[in-house]
Amino acid sequence: MDPYVIPHTSTATATIGADGAASYTFDLDWRLGELLPAERPELVHVASLGAVVPPGSAAVLAMVRDLAASTTVSYDLNLRPAMVDYQSDLAGTIGRLVDIAHIVKASDEDLAMLFPHLSWDDAARELLARGPALVVITLGDKGCAWVDADGTVSVPAHPTTVVDTIGAGDTFGAALLDGLWRHQLLDRARAGRLEIDDATRVEILTRAARAAAICVARRGANPPTLAELDG
Repeated sequence: MDPYVIPHTSTATATIGADGAASYTFDLDWRLGELLPAERPELVHVASLGAVVPPGSAAVLAMVRDLAASTTVSYDLNLRPAMVDYQSDLAGTIGRLVDIAHIVKASDEDLAMLFPHLSWDDAARELLARGPALVVITLGDKGCAWVDADGTVSVPAHPTTVVDTIGAGDTFGAALLDGLWRHQLLDRARAGRLEIDDATRVEILTRAARAAAICVARRGANPPTLAELDG
């Protein structure tokens, strides 16, 4: 069989609870063909199932290893309990990606899966020690935190009414990367030295938290437009 012919379409089934939180079940068979672009991008982002589910995960790891010297690599752990059904060495695979990434995002739930005996801030420091310039942690209704070599900065959650949490983490992550790009920090992250003040950290986190709050206040993975976010 052609290694890139997939016998069936991968699916993710989301179930929304009474509190608006989503739970997921997966049926995956994910493979990749040629990935490397003709021109090196400024940023490559990898996340969740695609980063750890074989056989496609091996191609993702090879890609980011090839790109990391000239491209900023962002990695969102976005762990799901079902991942253990697909990946026998989940912690090892995650660690190899964190070692390469310049920017890492995780939730406190991700960290509890990966480091069950550590507080979220100690777990974030464990990730930072592996080499990223920046680790950002989302803390649900407790807000979010920015962790880098200069310390930790936290901001509260943006007030909202939760309707549906699907897409909240991805929306936060997209707004985070957009904020880093707007402040010309992607190259600095790749170089391992952000050298920014706390006000800028707070501004980027607050905007990302607002984006996620808008997303969860409506049904479906429905992130805000720039006009909604910045208006």
